Amino acid sequence: MEEIVLHASDLGFVSLGFSDHAPSPYEAGFCLQPDKEAEYRRQFRQVREKYGDKIELYLGLERDALAPTFNPEGLDYFIGSVH
Repeated sequence: MEEIVLHASDLGFVSLGFSDHAPSPYEAGFCLQPDKEAEYRRQFRQVREKYGDKIELYLGLERDALAPTFNPEGLDYFIGSVH
């Protein structure tokens, strides 16, 4: 995340959102695994704390309509999808 934030800042971005794909009810290699979500959120908070004065950062998740419920607490946005 830090590398992406630095590159976006160098390109003149004033804001940037991160949105991994939430866990899914079917096997999909692109989804965030439930046991990795806390680390995803922790890494984001660390980067926002370090660079938040240079660029606005937002945390999100893409959630499939068929996915199990998830905790939106701490998210700035989520993207709805149907696969």
